[in-house]
Amino acid sequence: MNENVNLKKLLTEDKIKKGAQVLKVPIKAPNGDKFNGKTYMIPLEYLYYNNKNGRISSAISKYESEHGSINPGHNEAYNTAIQNMIKDGDDNMDKLVEDMKNKGQEVPGYVLNDGRVVDGNRRFTATRIMSKDPAVSGTQYFEAVILDGLSIQDSRDLALIKQLELRIQFGLQKREDYDPIDKAVDAYKTIKIEKSMSISDYALYSDSKKNDVVKLINEAELIVEFLRFINADETNYFIAKDMKLDGPIQDMLPQYRSVIKKSEYKEEILSALFSKIIQLRSSGGEDDFKQDFRSIIKKVIGKGQEREFIEKTEDDADIIGMALSQDSDGSSRKTANVDDLYKKINNNDDAIKSLSNVADKSTEILNKMENEKKRSEPKKLVSEAVAKLEAIDVDTLNYISDEEKKHIRNNLRIIQTSINYIEEKM
Repeated sequence: MNENVNLKKLLTEDKIKKGAQVLKVPIKAPNGDKFNGKTYMIPLEYLYYNNKNGRISSAISKYESEHGSINPGHNEAYNTAIQNMIKDGDDNMDKLVEDMKNKGQEVPGYVLNDGRVVDGNRRFTATRIMSKDPAVSGTQYFEAVILDGLSIQDSRDLALIKQLELRIQFGLQKREDYDPIDKAVDAYKTIKIEKSMSISDYALYSDSKKNDVVKLINEAELIVEFLRFINADETNYFIAKDMKLDGPIQDMLPQYRSVIKKSEYKEEILSALFSKIIQLRSSGGEDDFKQDFRSIIKKVIGKGQEREFIEKTEDDADIIGMALSQDSDGSSRKTANVDDLYKKINNNDDAIKSLSNVADKSTEILNKMENEKKRSEPKKLVSEAVAKLEAIDVDTLNYISDEEKKHIRNNLRIIQTSINYIEEKM
């Protein structure tokens, strides 16, 4: 463990080598000066992962829910845990490791003077993996620019570090994108929780439109609301990732912004929708999920049917929510992860029955709306037919050809026959 690391001091002690590149750093120092952009070859033992990074903070919450708290910083157990989480969640990590074995680290990262890696987590991970490979000889170094003078504890510096991350991740190099949920959570935490950046600044440095950033915040709000409903810690965003909620959240977003968020029944609507999500995720059919959930969102929410949907599912949503708030013995307990969520449901006969009820009642209300649509269709079509007939300017009939007049007469006879038939059936 290396506490109180000072990379600049280690450089004077020849424990850090000079690199071969000079980068144009996309942010300026707090005093307005440019960073020199020189890179250095830093031994891995002096570096650690940035727990403020959007992806990493989500991974930490998952780790801690399963293994207990972990201390970020110059802590090998911490670094190893984050390394494994990044590797396990990255299908392209093995390819990156092989590329770096053959070509070296082509793109430098950025680190703070205390060894915190603020950009280059995948390359840092690949280098750490290589360092444990018996086939790779010699000390492994991570090449990076040292952003001397910045501290994660200073709110102004934290905003500069976030600017750097956003400009590199979303602006300058357009490298591998964030998971959609990580992206939403990052905007939400930066703007709403840490308050280190405004919506306008986040949009500027991530090369986004302000409305798109607002949408990201709204997505994260829905994720937090879901975590509250399942009685999980509100920072356990990984549960939303593991349940693949990006699609459902995206489906909900327009109605959330235009209807749900403003409704006096917001909590009840969300509880009903979240119960539906759990019911569909429990059944496991992705195609059914898309069709069924989207039908509820598009045909019920925002169509004046919210109250009926709530009334039909409210009791069952309460039972599901109650089951997720306690252990099998009835004691209060937070939901730790997705497996725990399903365990709580499956150990509660009332919750299992309620999930079945949610499925049946959702189908019932959709069928009712479809039948009402079919019943109103004749009235609608007749009104449209009348409007179209009334739109005909009869004076223009004097100026059309005999062939066109013949065609119109034939069609009018067909219309009259149809009218007679409909009247007989009424």
